[in-house]
Amino acid sequence: MKEVYYPIMDKPYKKLLFEELEDETVPLAEAVARTFYKAKGEIYAYTIGSYQNARFTKRIKRFEKQEELLSPKQIKDFYLSINENKLDILFELFEKARTSTYDLHAKILAKLYVNLISNGNLDYHESTFLANINIMNDTDLIKFYELLDELFNKKGLDIDNTIIKQEKLEFETKTYRDIYIYDKLLRVGLIMDTSLGKGKDLAMYGGDSKDFYIHNFTKLMYLILKEILGD
Repeated sequence: MKEVYYPIMDKPYKKLLFEELEDETVPLAEAVARTFYKAKGEIYAYTIGSYQNARFTKRIKRFEKQEELLSPKQIKDFYLSINENKLDILFELFEKARTSTYDLHAKILAKLYVNLISNGNLDYHESTFLANINIMNDTDLIKFYELLDELFNKKGLDIDNTIIKQEKLEFETKTYRDIYIYDKLLRVGLIMDTSLGKGKDLAMYGGDSKDFYIHNFTKLMYLILKEILGD
């Protein structure tokens, strides 16, 4: 497979990443950011304004903090297995963390970054969420978290039994905002519509509530948000 080269320097990204990792004290997240956003010796993200640069530097630190949860062997095994596909995923994680309006996005992306390294890849639902994260804003994600937290933390429902038994849960749709959030949660795969396949679109939602199912990815994202937003 033809390697992807760094502009001007005529070096493959993989080789640049390995050069950055020659110093084993450098976190992988920092090495990835250096590889994608600057030539050696230059300031991070030289094409970005100073505010964006400061924000991105802060977000890289969050990736580094999450990386501390991994063993040195997990990190080394991952970067030794780097290929073009994994470089693409790494770039998307960092680029979306860099450009997103929402700090909550960056926190979630840092969690997905750790999953990528520890598992060697993102699963289907994680990849789908990465591709569609910009559909969601803070309000959508907080609503999703608060709804599930009410059911599984405060009311004491068992999340695993709910998944296994495909129990219907209720989402209030009393306002257009509620309907719009519900639709976005469906589109990114965080919940499943009980009427899936019946040809409903956003304009056809009626009533004060809608039933939905949850699945394993719902649980994963709920736990990620619980760690970020929970007390």
